Amino acid sequence: MGKSNNYPYGMYEKEQTRAYHKDKRKVANWDYDEQNDRYTDLDGIEFRFHNYSVRHDRYGTERKFKVYWAVDYFEDPRRQELATTQSGRPRQISINANWEYFKNKAKEQLSSEIGHQIYGQRKIDVEPIFANLKAHLGFKRFSVRGLSATWNEVGIALMANNLVKLAKVSANLKGMDKNRKEILTNREFPSCFFIESELCPELFVCDL
Repeated sequence: MGKSNNYPYGMYEKEQTRAYHKDKRKVANWDYDEQNDRYTDLDGIEFRFHNYSVRHDRYGTERKFKVYWAVDYFEDPRRQELATTQSGRPRQISINANWEYFKNKAKEQLSSEIGHQIYGQRKIDVEPIFANLKAHLGFKRFSVRGLSATWNEVGIALMANNLVKLAKVSANLKGMDKNRKEILTNREFPSCFFIESELCPELFVCDL
């Protein structure tokens, strides 16, 4: 749970599935008693607050966690087995309160009507471009290193993608009247942008 505050839409969709809600390992499916600050998993095992923990990711960012330990069930061998690991130690969970706050805030925005409209449009405007680069142009990974070199390479790939689209549009324009040509051209290329590149001062790369 010690991840960044970027909450992708794909993860949001995954959390809405039936399989996710049935997964006993997901703390999001557990009951939380805010007053007593304790969690109860789907098997009825209770986890109580034990200590605070501070970790650093590979980028050096500090992440603060609350660590919860499973309660001992000495009187019930079956539940005691569920409350311990294979090595016999109490099960533990770590909760990043900061991550949970921003994740829930993002989920509220994504579940709203505006959120559905924005990400629904993304599937139409953005995702097909990446699919075309992979499937039709075979552009699945960079062949160069460095920001400048990769910037140029992706620019060439996007320009090639647009040239393919332009060729299709040109083929469809034959025999059309002027008004129909303008409508088709505007639909295929609604807006474009240029980038500064070492390869070309004004390299046409992509339509948005």
